[in-house]
Amino acid sequence: MPDNKSDSTSWKLLFFDDDTKTEYDHYFRNYPKQEHVRVSFEKDVTENPFFHPVFRRIVPLKGSYKGKYRYGKSKTRIIYEPIRESKIVYPITIDKVTDIQYKKRSKKK
Repeated sequence: MPDNKSDSTSWKLLFFDDDTKTEYDHYFRNYPKQEHVRVSFEKDVTENPFFHPVFRRIVPLKGSYKGKYRYGKSKTRIIYEPIRESKIVYPITIDKVTDIQYKKRSKKK
């Protein structure tokens, strides 16, 4: 019987560029109480970047963000892009729930 655990953990977490890596590290330095989110994110998306058993922890995005996913835990949101062919997860942006922009905001009249 195949070992599903070893197959599912073959995803890697990498960064597109040094600026993204710096932003990611800088966020957790500025918000040390959110370090548990880093640990959870890195564990969860390297196991399965498309699904999490906790409702709405991982959400596929729509519109101009199609193909990207949002990871949400505590007060932190991380937008990332999993590449199936290479099994690599690329974080794109990270911020507090009230500051991250991935939704179209309606104009209030």
